[in-house]
Amino acid sequence: MTAAFVPQHPNHGVCRPWFQRAKVGELQGYVSLHTVAELYSVLTKLPLAEKITPTTAQGIILSSLEGFVKVRLDLADYVAAIEVVTQYGLVSGAVFDAVIAQAGLKVGVDRILTFNVRDFERLGDEVRGLMEVPIAPNTP
Repeated sequence: MTAAFVPQHPNHGVCRPWFQRAKVGELQGYVSLHTVAELYSVLTKLPLAEKITPTTAQGIILSSLEGFVKVRLDLADYVAAIEVVTQYGLVSGAVFDAVIAQAGLKVGVDRILTFNVRDFERLGDEVRGLMEVPIAPNTP
């Protein structure tokens, strides 16, 4: 989601239209509430000439939630994510990818858009089948 909000991000031109389509209801977008905290962390630590302040990050996040289904995870969801990373012997931040994937599985999404496909593909066949690298509109 970061790329959709940061014009300086190299993938901004690809991500922003996807975000806008979800925001206006042209397609259904989902966001794990866990991702909200991750987004705040990333936005406030980006190495930009003009840093994103906590207040600005909060505003970006609050406005970004409009139009998206918010996916709440419970303990069983986190346990399922940890079971997956344990099963595949994955460590460290892989658990955060597993949490995002679990949110998608919980609500039955038909795809998860990411530029980090390899990270998610490690989470098994069910998740692998949902991965899609976003492309710019009107790109074959």
